[in-house]
Amino acid sequence: MARAASPRRLRRYTNGLAGTIIFSEPGLKTFTIVDWTSSTRQIANPYTLIFTLRTDDGVISPDDAKTVWHGILEETLKGEDLKKLGAGD
Repeated sequence: MARAASPRRLRRYTNGLAGTIIFSEPGLKTFTIVDWTSSTRQIANPYTLIFTLRTDDGVISPDDAKTVWHGILEETLKGEDLKKLGAGD
């Protein structure tokens, strides 16, 4: 991601990414993680995850973040990898 003059900071709270800050450009509507895998879930097939940015800069609850994360994984993972997604992930 390119740094804009007034960067919008997005925090991800997932295993291995906790505290990661992603800078985005004004007007950006999505960002993509290419070749995502998960050693925790034993997912070795690389997937492209697409995150849609919210219109506000407010903080969302951990439960809401988990719901969004699960939605992205459920839309993206295939076959046996999808079966590895658990409710506690």
